[in-house]
Amino acid sequence: RTPTRAPSSEKASKRPEAFHAPRCGEAPDVPPFTLQQLAALCAVVRCGGFVRGARALGTSQPTATRAVKALEAAVGCPLFDASPSASLVDASATPNRRGRRPLRLTEAGKLLHEYSERILDLASESTAALHDLHHMETGRIRLGASQTTGTYLMPKLIGTFHREYPQVSVALEVDSTRRVCADVARGALDVAVVGGDVPRELESALVITPYAEDEFALIVSTSHPLAKKKRTIEKRELYDLDFVAPLECSTIATVQNRTLEFNRINTERLNIVLEFNSIEAIKSAVQFDLGVAFVSTLSIQKELRLGLLQRVHVKDLRLTRSLRVVTSKERFTSRAAKRFCREFLFRSNDKSWEDGLFDEEEIVEEIPRKSKEIKETSAELSRIEDLYKTTEAENVASLGEIEDILLGDSKPRGEKKS
Repeated sequence: RTPTRAPSSEKASKRPEAFHAPRCGEAPDVPPFTLQQLAALCAVVRCGGFVRGARALGTSQPTATRAVKALEAAVGCPLFDASPSASLVDASATPNRRGRRPLRLTEAGKLLHEYSERILDLASESTAALHDLHHMETGRIRLGASQTTGTYLMPKLIGTFHREYPQVSVALEVDSTRRVCADVARGALDVAVVGGDVPRELESALVITPYAEDEFALIVSTSHPLAKKKRTIEKRELYDLDFVAPLECSTIATVQNRTLEFNRINTERLNIVLEFNSIEAIKSAVQFDLGVAFVSTLSIQKELRLGLLQRVHVKDLRLTRSLRVVTSKERFTSRAAKRFCREFLFRSNDKSWEDGLFDEEEIVEEIPRKSKEIKETSAELSRIEDLYKTTEAENVASLGEIEDILLGDSKPRGEKKS
């Protein structure tokens, strides 16, 4: 029999050593992988395949494959598993064009993928912070918004901001409140304005500031009997109307139903004939007289102005929800994003939202500018006061001359009579 040999020292040396955080005084260890390899893993998982992942990275499929293989060799375990018992990368993933089974991650792959996303987010955040340090007036703002605010409120604010700061690029992500808040918490977005409820599990990582109230209005077509006869109806009349509503599972439907129930409107008695997942679709259905609907007043300004829809008021009923500005407690926020908040979101509102968002250095930088404005204002007030005193003295002198003339003295004051 051939005796079993112990593994050679050369082969043993190829195994990846455990990475540990450096202690005080120690030189930091170098991780056994690169950012490019982590980026390849995340792109492949996100896109559901090596070809699409490579395309997202702007590289070739063999390059992406080599990067993932090198990452597997570096960590010493496989990251993908094609066996049916393994968990899906994404439950919604579908087979590719060749009918192959979607990629699946091993347990080690799922763990490393989670950390990879966090590492890449921090790398992107550090790059943005360095750029912001040297380019205060330029940069990029990443904004988020829920469906209604993203469609009808944010474009106006962004347009005004862009006219004043054309050198700053702005990206807007419109999604559900839950996803937008999650992106703010992990640093993928700088600021978001949402209309739904912020998830409780994210509240500790976010700064949530009330922004404004959004009102839901009852709208009908211009040919609807309510538009022709009267503008105000009783609450009980709502049960006789056909409603076009948002999908029951949507955030807007949840907020609307909760507000209606709070105002003692039984939502189960409302006759819902159509449901849509789009505010524009709901407005179009109402315009074609398919029913009535409650929609945000933000979304119907143009239609009311053009006379395409008619608003009907309900007696003793006002449906509102709170819009909120969401920022991260821990993540870096660029100066451009802070300026957007300060000058465009909260220009005339209470400034308490700034707590925790602006650092002491920025506040100190504002003091000389504010002091200069105060001095200029004081100088202007002094000039106006002097002008007022001079004008007042001249008026007094003129009144004295008029008085002398009326009394028969034609000589100006200050001259002796002959």
